Amino acid sequence: MKKILVSTAILLMLGCGHTAHHGTIAMKENDTLVHVSIHNVQVGDKVTLFHNVCTRVGGREGATTCERQEIAPGVVKRVFSEHYSLIEFPAGTKMADGD
Repeated sequence: MKKILVSTAILLMLGCGHTAHHGTIAMKENDTLVHVSIHNVQVGDKVTLFHNVCTRVGGREGATTCERQEIAPGVVKRVFSEHYSLIEFPAGTKMADGD
């Protein structure tokens, strides 16, 4: 199964076995469809949207720790080019341009 990771800067990861790819949500088309900058996906690929919840430990100069939080499953609906794809998530999934 392929996976998508969404962080504060919205990182998207698709993993097939031990392979992972990164990307970002470039544009929200509507409440369920987003344009994603990501490589090597095909129509029908199943993805999972994650959000990284990051906290700073030790004040201003301390380390930052992040934990992945699963948000929603999705499906690649269209591949625009080798760099951009359209991914559909369930209605009500909270995400924004640049996430």
